[in-house]
Amino acid sequence: PSTTDNVTSAPLTATMTNTGTGPLIISSIVVGGTNAADFAETSTCPISPNSVAPGGACSITATFTPTAMGTRTATITVNDNVPAGPKAIPLSGTGIGFLVKYTPASVTFSSTTVGTTGASKTVSLTNQGSIPLNITAVSVTGSNPGDFAQTNNCGSAVLPNASCTFTITFSPTASGSRTAALSVSNNGDGSPQSVPLTGTGTQAFVSLSTAALSYGTQQYNTASKTQTVTLTNTGNGNLTITGIIFNGSNATDFSQTNTCPLAPSTLGAGRACTMTVTFTPLGTGVRQASLSIADNAPASPQTVTLSGTGTFVKLTPTVLVFSSISVGRSSAGRVVTFTNVGTALLTMNAVSITGTNATDFVQTNTCGASVAAGASCAVTVTFKPTALGSRSANLYFDDSDGAGPQTVALSGTGI
Repeated sequence: PSTTDNVTSAPLTATMTNTGTGPLIISSIVVGGTNAADFAETSTCPISPNSVAPGGACSITATFTPTAMGTRTATITVNDNVPAGPKAIPLSGTGIGFLVKYTPASVTFSSTTVGTTGASKTVSLTNQGSIPLNITAVSVTGSNPGDFAQTNNCGSAVLPNASCTFTITFSPTASGSRTAALSVSNNGDGSPQSVPLTGTGTQAFVSLSTAALSYGTQQYNTASKTQTVTLTNTGNGNLTITGIIFNGSNATDFSQTNTCPLAPSTLGAGRACTMTVTFTPLGTGVRQASLSIADNAPASPQTVTLSGTGTFVKLTPTVLVFSSISVGRSSAGRVVTFTNVGTALLTMNAVSITGTNATDFVQTNTCGASVAAGASCAVTVTFKPTALGSRSANLYFDDSDGAGPQTVALSGTGI
């Protein structure tokens, strides 16, 4: 008969009658053939040394338990003392598939940010067989099983023509294509059945155009020229920036403006934005801080080191170029103004001429031993070349400013 896979059929019986005049001696009854394992027999026939008397009868009963779909065949062979030789009883049956249907047959998730969980999807299992579907195991297998999770209401068995539901979530642990399979073990055909699962993990990555900005020496409480940092999202996911701040001992000496979108807005994959940073020293000496960008990219926050030197000293001008003059003659005096733009008195240790041709330049000054906050003093410099050609030196200020000493470049030509 036609029988569902792994289900035992109703028994069928064959009767063996001894029509002879002597005892029927049966030595064995065996099942053999191509699919012998799918059939089983029991009998009431006596096995040698017992026998079936003349005119007596016994029965052989067979059952069919197909292990696969399609036609299955075997033979019951009765070995006895009849001159015609062993008796063969052909057996045949058809295995009917125990069908399990999954809807949908595969699941594809939308792109999801690494470390987050996307919207769940459901898969329905329907038992299309005629007996209960016994579920023995449910798991997620494949290349990236840890990126997918499932819950279900299937229990241990699903009745014929009934359904149950698997709820599947995708939480990628890395960027790129992620794959796995929902695997269900049961007594249905093709167990365990698999439902392919796919999704794409997206992740923003940050690239900064520079790791450090240096501003050199900058006058106290005066804004420097701006410098720019470009931030590029080199990943395949949206970058969410939650904050751009300054940290460090002199954080208030720096300010920034930017074109970067802040949460809940995002910076798309491949897009860039800029941060324009200004240094306005609020003290003297070396000033340091860092620009910190907090976001959803790895290694957040990203930082840019910032440094500059603040000075209370303002020199006007910062370079003196004298007109050409005959060797041995003195030029007219040129004035350099030294101004203390800070909030505290500056001690003046020395004003001098240094450098390659220091003796070609002479200075006099009104600076004294100190220059008060907000005050100025004047240094008058004359040029008296001692030889032909280009001559150079430096006007040198040795003072208590944290960015000192300061210099003014001096040059002229002897003719």
